[in-house]
This record gives sequence, structure tokens and C-alpha cells, in this order.
Amino acid sequence: MESGWIKVHRQLKDWEWYGNPNMVALWIHLLISAAYEDKVWRGLTIKRGTLITSMAKLSAEVGLSSQTLRTCIDKLIRSGEITKQSTNEFTIITICHYDNYQLVSDTDQQTSNTTNQPAEQQTSNTTNQPHINKRRRGEGKKVLPSSGEEGLSGCEAPPTTQEAVDYERLVVFFNETTKGCFGMLRYPLGDARKKLIRARVAQFGKKALEEVIKKAAASDFLKGQNQRGFTATFDWLILPKNFEKVLSGNYDNKDGQPRSSSGRDIIGTNFIDKD
Repeated sequence: MESGWIKVHRQLKDWEWYGNPNMVALWIHLLISAAYEDKVWRGLTIKRGTLITSMAKLSAEVGLSSQTLRTCIDKLIRSGEITKQSTNEFTIITICHYDNYQLVSDTDQQTSNTTNQPAEQQTSNTTNQPHINKRRRGEGKKVLPSSGEEGLSGCEAPPTTQEAVDYERLVVFFNETTKGCFGMLRYPLGDARKKLIRARVAQFGKKALEEVIKKAAASDFLKGQNQRGFTATFDWLILPKNFEKVLSGNYDNKDGQPRSSSGRDIIGTNFIDKD
């Protein structure tokens, strides 16, 4: 069992989601699970206030169903408490303004240093310490989750280059890769579609969008081979929950051998990085 502790301020009772036990349980679990210092994991730098997990693992740890967990996470994202980035291997969750909740003050450090000393020694040490009345950076500020008024300013923003999408090339690539099995996409795209595309690229990255199109084109289920006769469309694929499910492999062929309808290397199409 891991040692250490986290801070939970009494003002948590004033949080907008405090009356929702699922939200409180998830929030406390994220605080406990997040890295308290920068570290390296599998060649990746995990920043303080960040954790690497998966939706299945998080669901089991917190004791929430997959749907309930996704709903709670969406609420935390919308109100600016966390950001989430998913890959086909894991999910990265970052707690925004982590130092506002878990900044170690001089008093905390002093308490930690004297905890294992005899009572007389502790009294002597603390009595002779100069009175510290200075607040460290961030201490004494808001200790509640952000409730959205500061947005995501405490988290790393997605690279702005991911916003540059060559929609015309994307349409050509999608149609050639899927060969019309999801319907033919027509150019120019409407503003609503462009907004969804930009959001997926900003949240998941360039390669994820490419991977979703590849996986969809290789999925027998999404191409209509299912009991319901359901066939996906481009608009269905770029919706947040559907995009993540496809990326996570939920619709991969059961034999583990995806059969793509196009052998082209989508990275070579370069439909993201338009100057």
C-alpha cells in the first residue's frame, strides 16, 4: 500500500458537485492517484497532478459503471477540473490547478519532519522555529475544484498546430479509405462538422484521427455486419464517445486481424498539417 497523504479542505463541502457521491468519490480518487511529483514512465514524462490509467481500470477502482464514470468525467472536464487525453493504449488525466489543492506548505513540511520524534523533542523543535507568516505561491487561494471560472488555464493546452486541418484532403482520404461503406463525404464541410473534427484533433491528436478512420474501415461491425444492421457514418465516428470507443478498439474484428479497405498509409496523406 502506498504511503503519504493528500489535503482535503473543508471548503470541499461548498463544491457544486459535493451532493453527488459519485462525483466526490471520483474526485478524491483522482487526487489520491495523481503523481505528486514529475516522473518518467515508459519514456513519457508524467507531470505532477497527472495520472495514466484506463477507463476500465478507473471504473473498477472507483466502483462506478462505465457509463456513470464517463458522465462524471465529462462533468469534470466541462467545469474545468480536469483534462483527458486518450490513446489506443491508455488514458491520461490531468488535474487542473493541482497545486491549489495539494501545495505542500512550510507548516506541512515542519509537521512531517517532527512526526516521528519524541513529544519533548517535537515541542522543542516547534517552539524554537521562527514564526512563518508568509504564504507560499498558490497557498491560501481557492482550494475547491475550479467550477469552470478559470477554464483550463492550469493545464497544458493542446498544440495549436493540431487545429490546422486540410478539410478537402480529409474528405478525399476518407472517401478513398472507406470506399463509400459509410457514405460518401462531400466537400465543402459544414461548420458543425469542422468544429467536431477540430475538437477531436485537439483532444486526441493527429494520429488518433488517422487511426480512427483506419479502424473504422477495417471493422466489420461498423460496416453493417451486426445483428441490428447498423452502419456507421462519418458524423457518428467523430462524436466524442464514439470516437473514443473506436480508438480504444471496441469495434475491432474479433479475430484480431483488421481488414482495411485501403492499403494506403494515411500519415502520408498529410491532411492535418496544412500551411
